[in-house]
Amino acid sequence: MQYRIHGPIAQSRLPEIEASLTIEDPAALVDLDAGGQWLRIATSLPDAAVRSALRRAGCEIDPLQVERVPSECCGGCGG
Repeated sequence: MQYRIHGPIAQSRLPEIEASLTIEDPAALVDLDAGGQWLRIATSLPDAAVRSALRRAGCEIDPLQVERVPSECCGGCGG
């Protein structure tokens, strides 16, 4: 699944967010869009687990800020 988190997320928190997510999903990917307005997360975790991981990383997120978006995976890598 892929998520976009609306609103400002401190870039300095990215290492903590990634560490928190990869505890439960070692393959999780985290980045910011070019404008720094959206946190992008690709993970197999459900919504509640993503919000929980963000809280552990020190980011209080309103559930309405979390948008689940369709995966962009083409399947070409076999993943």
